[in-house]
Amino acid sequence: MDAYWAKDIQELSHLERPSAFQKLTELLMVQSGAIFEARPLAGACGISQPTVENYVSALEETLVIHILRPFHGNRSKEIITAPKIYGCDTGFVCFYRGWTSLRPQDVGALWEHLVLNELHAVAGRRTIRYWRDKQKHEIDFIWASRGSPGADR
Repeated sequence: MDAYWAKDIQELSHLERPSAFQKLTELLMVQSGAIFEARPLAGACGISQPTVENYVSALEETLVIHILRPFHGNRSKEIITAPKIYGCDTGFVCFYRGWTSLRPQDVGALWEHLVLNELHAVAGRRTIRYWRDKQKHEIDFIWASRGSPGADR
């Protein structure tokens, strides 16, 4: 992570506060696959909400995380508008979660990450969405072709 910070982040984005950036990266890997909420992460890292969003943009640009935006159609039934964030590498996710061996309950989360990586390889990063309704029914991935309802956002 130190080499990544020094080379990619500092040279490309000119971000400050390496300890807060590293803490945010760790928290995002631990929460990988969950709904993204900037406010609690800002508090945990001791930075502002706009700084969290800036750091998240840098992580997405350097392909450390995938941001999955919600698919929308009938807004009266769909309440989730926040994106989900996934770590791009299951090794990072396992490391930051402290997983040294896999338990049966860990396999589903890692499978979801693997499927997302494969979908991105085929479809591109901007066309994959997720869907969730008020009753918390969820579809992990929707391949929304460009120009289709719910894809442009």
